[in-house]
Amino acid sequence: DESRQWKSYLNTLELLKKRGNTVVAVVGTVNPFMQTAASLGKYRAWRADALKRLKEIGYKTVDLPELPSEEYGDASHPLAAGYERLAEFMMNNDSLKIQ
Repeated sequence: DESRQWKSYLNTLELLKKRGNTVVAVVGTVNPFMQTAASLGKYRAWRADALKRLKEIGYKTVDLPELPSEEYGDASHPLAAGYERLAEFMMNNDSLKIQ
Protein backbone atom coordinates (compact mmCIF):
# COMPACT_ATOMS: atom_id res chain seq x y z
CA ASP A 1 0.00 0.00 0.00
CA GLU A 2 1.80 3.11 -1.24
CA SER A 3 1.14 6.66 -0.11
CA ARG A 4 -0.15 9.34 -2.44
CA GLN A 5 3.05 11.30 -1.82
CA TRP A 6 5.23 8.38 -2.97
CA LYS A 7 3.10 7.82 -6.08
CA SER A 8 3.24 11.54 -6.88
CA TYR A 9 7.02 11.56 -6.40
CA LEU A 10 7.44 8.64 -8.82
CA ASN A 11 5.03 10.22 -11.33
CA THR A 12 6.96 13.49 -11.18
CA LEU A 13 10.28 11.71 -11.76
CA GLU A 14 8.83 9.88 -14.75
CA LEU A 15 7.32 13.06 -16.21
CA LEU A 16 10.65 14.88 -15.90
CA LYS A 17 12.42 11.95 -17.56
CA LYS A 18 9.90 11.82 -20.42
CA ARG A 19 10.48 15.52 -21.02
CA GLY A 20 14.16 14.85 -21.61
CA ASN A 21 15.51 15.91 -18.25
CA THR A 22 18.34 14.14 -16.50
CA VAL A 23 16.77 12.96 -13.26
CA VAL A 24 18.53 12.21 -10.00
CA ALA A 25 16.37 11.21 -7.06
CA VAL A 26 17.57 12.93 -3.90
CA VAL A 27 16.36 11.30 -0.69
CA GLY A 28 16.62 13.54 2.35
CA THR A 29 16.56 12.73 6.01
CA VAL A 30 14.66 13.53 9.16
CA ASN A 31 16.21 14.51 12.47
CA PRO A 32 16.99 11.13 14.05
CA PHE A 33 17.44 12.76 17.45
CA MET A 34 13.75 13.71 17.59
CA GLN A 35 12.44 10.22 16.78
CA THR A 36 11.56 7.35 19.05
CA ALA A 37 13.59 4.19 18.52
CA ALA A 38 10.56 2.48 16.98
CA SER A 39 9.71 5.30 14.57
CA LEU A 40 13.37 5.74 13.60
CA GLY A 41 13.64 2.03 12.80
CA LYS A 42 10.51 2.18 10.61
CA TYR A 43 11.75 5.33 8.89
CA ARG A 44 15.19 3.87 8.15
CA ALA A 45 13.62 0.69 6.73
CA TRP A 46 11.29 2.77 4.52
CA ARG A 47 14.20 4.94 3.38
CA ALA A 48 16.36 1.93 2.47
CA ASP A 49 13.44 0.41 0.55
CA ALA A 50 12.77 3.69 -1.28
CA LEU A 51 16.40 4.00 -2.38
CA LYS A 52 16.43 0.37 -3.50
CA ARG A 53 13.23 0.78 -5.51
CA LEU A 54 14.41 3.99 -7.15
CA LYS A 55 17.61 2.27 -8.27
CA GLU A 56 15.68 -0.78 -9.50
CA ILE A 57 13.53 1.37 -11.77
CA GLY A 58 16.59 3.06 -13.21
CA TYR A 59 17.14 6.34 -11.37
CA LYS A 60 20.43 7.63 -10.09
CA THR A 61 20.04 8.37 -6.40
CA VAL A 62 21.63 10.56 -3.80
CA ASP A 63 21.19 9.40 -0.21
CA LEU A 64 21.69 12.47 1.95
CA PRO A 65 23.43 11.81 5.27
CA GLU A 66 21.94 12.35 8.68
CA LEU A 67 23.26 15.53 10.26
CA PRO A 68 24.51 16.20 13.77
CA SER A 69 21.68 17.19 16.11
CA GLU A 70 22.80 20.82 16.34
CA GLU A 71 22.44 21.23 12.56
CA TYR A 72 18.67 20.62 12.57
CA GLY A 73 16.17 23.39 13.26
CA ASP A 74 13.35 20.95 13.93
CA ALA A 75 12.28 17.40 13.06
CA SER A 76 13.24 17.66 9.39
CA HIS A 77 14.70 21.04 8.44
CA PRO A 78 18.42 21.78 8.60
CA LEU A 79 19.86 25.03 9.85
CA ALA A 80 22.41 26.96 7.75
CA ALA A 81 25.29 24.71 8.88
CA GLY A 82 23.27 21.63 7.93
CA TYR A 83 22.44 23.01 4.50
CA GLU A 84 26.11 23.80 4.01
CA ARG A 85 27.08 20.23 4.95
CA LEU A 86 24.45 18.80 2.57
CA ALA A 87 25.58 21.10 -0.26
CA GLU A 88 29.19 19.97 0.19
CA PHE A 89 28.05 16.34 0.22
CA MET A 90 26.11 16.83 -3.00
CA MET A 91 28.97 18.69 -4.70
CA ASN A 92 31.21 15.70 -4.02
CA ASN A 93 28.65 13.08 -5.11
CA ASP A 94 29.51 11.26 -8.34
CA SER A 95 25.81 10.87 -9.25
CA LEU A 96 25.58 14.64 -9.64
CA LYS A 97 28.68 15.19 -11.75
CA ILE A 98 27.94 16.49 -15.25
CA GLN A 99 29.17 14.09 -17.86
